[in-house]
Amino acid sequence: MSNKNIKSFYNNCWSDNSSLASEESHLVMRKKAVDYSMKLMGELKNKKFLEVGVGSGKQAMFFASKGLFYYGVDISDSSIDIIKSKFKRFGLKGNLQLGNSEKLAFKDKTFDRVYFNSLIMHVDHEKTILEISRVLKKGGSLVFLEPMSSNPFLWVYRTFFSKYDKLKPDYFRYDEISKYSKFFSKFFHKEFYLFSTLFLLVFSIFKNKNCYVSIVNFFENFDRLLITILPFFNRFCWVSVVRFVK
Repeated sequence: MSNKNIKSFYNNCWSDNSSLASEESHLVMRKKAVDYSMKLMGELKNKKFLEVGVGSGKQAMFFASKGLFYYGVDISDSSIDIIKSKFKRFGLKGNLQLGNSEKLAFKDKTFDRVYFNSLIMHVDHEKTILEISRVLKKGGSLVFLEPMSSNPFLWVYRTFFSKYDKLKPDYFRYDEISKYSKFFSKFFHKEFYLFSTLFLLVFSIFKNKNCYVSIVNFFENFDRLLITILPFFNRFCWVSVVRFVK
């Protein structure tokens, strides 16, 4: 789908309170992976930090409160307007601007840290990774969380319940981790949610966050054991959290 259509979709999305609530629900649904991605960012105080695809601003507010120099980019006007309003309300500082992940408006070697969550599925994967590599300082790191393409249990959810299906997302593939590692000095990754994705339907139908989180946390322990014993199953997980170091 074109950038114009994606921009229109998200402008409508972030103008709708129910969509904002839905986005926060997605963070809850993937809480373990989100928390882990935050942990991988390391020390953030006084770092020059870029978030690409700021969305509803939930994570932007978290990062901006950590004593860093926050920059946020999104293709959606509504997203930028909403987050600017939130920053003003809570006394947070940051540089928020419209932008395209495939052509970032920053000089080479500008940032110590770059972060994104569920961005790759809407953009050219390699162009985006290359652009982020370009703006990272030597020794800087990119951390991202992306839904992957190969979990067999996600088809029903993505086909009948996910609002993103209309965008025809190009989901991240497990083999891309090693493919893009050539642009960096080192990398690390960890995958989440294999059989626990079966319970996405429970959440989609009954909208019970507490019940869903409890069930997923229980089955995620089983998933973790299985993946440790049989690493091949990593490629079939729902989410990958990746850290690339420049």
